[in-house]
Amino acid sequence: VLVGTDRRYFPSEADLGCKLQVLARPPIAQTPELSELLGVDEDAAAAVFTFRESVVAAPEVIACSQSRCLALDSQRTSWLQENALALESGNRIEIGEGTSSNKLLRIISYNVLADTYRHCWDQMFPYCDPVLHEADRRLQLARTEVASYQADLICLQEIDTRLYDTFWKPNFEADGYVGYHTEKIGASNEGCALFIRQDRFEVLEFQDFALSERPRPEAKQRGLVVETAVEELMGSTEVLKDLWGRLGTVAQLTLLRSKEFPTKALVICNTHLYFADMARHVKILQTVLILEEAHRMLEEAASKWGLRPGLVLCGDLNSAPHTAVLQYLLTGYLSAGHPDWVTGSAFRWGFASSRGAARDMKSAFLTADKLGDVLQLKLGNGSGETLQERLECLKRMRTCWMFLSEGSDTINVALGDLVEEGEDAEEEELKSGAEEEDETLNQTLWHALEASLAK
Repeated sequence: VLVGTDRRYFPSEADLGCKLQVLARPPIAQTPELSELLGVDEDAAAAVFTFRESVVAAPEVIACSQSRCLALDSQRTSWLQENALALESGNRIEIGEGTSSNKLLRIISYNVLADTYRHCWDQMFPYCDPVLHEADRRLQLARTEVASYQADLICLQEIDTRLYDTFWKPNFEADGYVGYHTEKIGASNEGCALFIRQDRFEVLEFQDFALSERPRPEAKQRGLVVETAVEELMGSTEVLKDLWGRLGTVAQLTLLRSKEFPTKALVICNTHLYFADMARHVKILQTVLILEEAHRMLEEAASKWGLRPGLVLCGDLNSAPHTAVLQYLLTGYLSAGHPDWVTGSAFRWGFASSRGAARDMKSAFLTADKLGDVLQLKLGNGSGETLQERLECLKRMRTCWMFLSEGSDTINVALGDLVEEGEDAEEEELKSGAEEEDETLNQTLWHALEASLAK
């Protein structure tokens, strides 16, 4: 039974229990020469694919996403009704169904989990049935979830390159979107994707770049202040410079003009910052460089197009609310004394960013002296430094920061008092530190880490 002739087909209740079959015919030749090349349009020249499994009912997650979408619509309508008079200096806003009927936008951002990392999911998501990992099932649900929100702009992370071309792009183009995909640097074969509703926006400029390519060599000559500052920081920290060149992080920046209101514009940014939790200094620098490039696009929009766009940053920032990245984005300021700089200084390319180093750590846990062997693992940065040595360094750094954070009361202590009491205090501290170190080494690795950082 023929049920469709389009490139995609959504099964209905009538298809439950049936197996779908796809028949792909070669195009009809327009000339005798093409006829010899393409063959004829007949069953013998067609390719046939029959699905192994019968059509089954969609899981409840579809109903959940639809419910959330309805809740968002209700929330948006209520907000419009409450704020219509204040918006646009009192200009009336028409309220209706669908996002195209008013001046509000719906923007969503999702990390859909790249299929290229599926081999890691048993450890990352042990609560998830491996059957649910299969791309044929999971991606259809993810796509349905994303599409159900009927967003004007869709920012996605961890999009497999091969699946973008064969799955994501064709599906969203059929829904009226134009898409852009930027693959990460390296061998990950995944990246970020941006989809824009064509009936709402005109794309004036699109730019993508790898963060490892910033700062540019000519930054100082071109007067790029932010890039120059980052370059100087890396020049003084060889470990950071080495780490930076290994990262595959990319960013997408797009200047859009509203088709409904041509004087309105928007710069949308999409990125996926480095994943390692302790590499917080890296994520700070990545954020600063992305915003610097976005600022350049904003300035160009004013000089070239006469527009004053808004700016929206989307993506998977791999950052908790208390971290420096979020503080910087919310306040526009970040102190040099923020603890994330200390946390980042202890990070090395290795255990959290190398499968080989992770295997070494796992092997160390299987030995009799688990903690001792783990602490003697090399950090893998070429320095020969062990994890134990790095922990000791970090503990000393934390002590210094805690001393400075005590404020003026500590700083204003008379120098004479410090000199007189210094030797006794130092001796007592050394005894206390030795006792605490012995106790720490008898704990598990994670308790040792926690204790070292807390002191």
